Amino acid sequence: MSTNRVQDFLNTPLSPENERVYATAIHASGALGILVPAVAYFVYRTRNATIRAESARAFNLQITFTIFWAAYFLLWSVPFFNLIFAIPLILLFLPALAIQVVLPLYGAAKYWRGEDFAYKIDAPIFR
Repeated sequence: MSTNRVQDFLNTPLSPENERVYATAIHASGALGILVPAVAYFVYRTRNATIRAESARAFNLQITFTIFWAAYFLLWSVPFFNLIFAIPLILLFLPALAIQVVLPLYGAAKYWRGEDFAYKIDAPIFR
């Protein structure tokens, strides 16, 4: 794609229907990880206020989960903590993974229906 076509795409305003589709897709993509919400936030942060706000929500949620998983695996890597917290860490793994997948899909469904929502567990780093 040429540079002019990319610039034209980035400078074209989004219709309300496209805003809804983009924001829903950004929330849903959070179920796959941090990459898409991060890229969407940095690409759309100056282009569209709605997409910026929704991608910031999705990105903040994924940052929160990234911090959680870093702490989780850090506890596993330290032998002392591994002995103390082995059973709670094992019991926490699948529910945390399920929440990380289901919560972005829930957010996407809520946004698609036009309902106002906010993730209750995210760290508000980006706005």
